[in-house]
Amino acid sequence: TLPSVVDVPRYMLKQQDADAPFRIGWIGSPVTAPYLDVIGNALNILSREAKIHIVLIGAGNSNPFPELPTTRLDWSEDQELSIGETFDVGVMPLVDGPFEGGKCGYKLVQYMAGGLPVIASPVGINTQIITPGINGYLAASTDEWLESLRRLIDDRELRFKMGQMGRRRAEQMYNLRITAPK
Repeated sequence: TLPSVVDVPRYMLKQQDADAPFRIGWIGSPVTAPYLDVIGNALNILSREAKIHIVLIGAGNSNPFPELPTTRLDWSEDQELSIGETFDVGVMPLVDGPFEGGKCGYKLVQYMAGGLPVIASPVGINTQIITPGINGYLAASTDEWLESLRRLIDDRELRFKMGQMGRRRAEQMYNLRITAPK
């Protein structure tokens, strides 16, 4: 089988911005926006501890975090290719159900192509895309989401290293230019 792939070189890499709030990013659609409820409690707690900003691409009019600073952006190819400049971490919360177990982890591949660390629910292929502690974290509970986010907020160097490892993994395993000839 062939994995889901992206054209990795087209993705802009993460630029370090020390003074900005920590940007927790998500790409999806209005149909998948309800999965964001999985991380709502963690984000509410985290917002009392740190300066965070939520960035949602493609969520439509949905605003699952009305009490948190949130930017909702319409999906576009340019928006997608610039996530490395827009987010500090890419998240993929899911519930553990049969449909979700069959999802392809595409947004994780996109985040990694942008040089971002990732955090996802340990559902389906996510457990193969993420190597915990290397390119991101798997989080199954509010406490695990909080712990993972805190680590990344507190350690800019860790974010950078995980982002580099994710980009390398995307280049080697989820790259259109390598997979297409196969």
